[in-house]
Amino acid sequence: DIVKIPVITKADLQSVPIEYRSCPNFISYQVRTGGSSGSPLTMYKTRSQQIKEMAYYHTAWADLDYSKSSLRLQFVGRKLQNRNIVYDIVKNELICSTQMPFDEILIRLEELNKEHKIQYLQGYPSVLYEFALYCKSNSLLLSKSGLSQSLKGVFLNSEYPHQLYVKTIESVFGVGVIASYGHTES
Repeated sequence: DIVKIPVITKADLQSVPIEYRSCPNFISYQVRTGGSSGSPLTMYKTRSQQIKEMAYYHTAWADLDYSKSSLRLQFVGRKLQNRNIVYDIVKNELICSTQMPFDEILIRLEELNKEHKIQYLQGYPSVLYEFALYCKSNSLLLSKSGLSQSLKGVFLNSEYPHQLYVKTIESVFGVGVIASYGHTES
């Protein structure tokens, strides 16, 4: 009987109003997929879904020795105040804008890594691939940043990672990679 169940595509979902494809209520908020496929999708999500999603991630990331107390640096696609790296106390992560030049990131990490060892990088595969290429070409800056000594793994999200990206990131940083895709949809 399972073959009788129709496949619902993203196009099917996009052809109807959000209220018919998702469940709005007083505790939900609207989210939008990144649109890396060329067509983003909007839906409602609740905080409990986000908590379950993070529990899933923490379990998967444990394969690279991750724990909630592990510090990670997440590259995000938005501008941050003063082109700086900021700390998110709720997620125990440092956040860095993809608009910040890579040399500035590594210089700032040299300072930060003296007190707080950054053990994981997280972000779009394409961004972390470019960062890895930059680090490969600027090995002195990478070494001075302390990142190559403290790093335990890299988490790729929001885009399907090309194998070239994965192999390059693993090679440059000498750590394992875990990739996830479609996280907005939980």
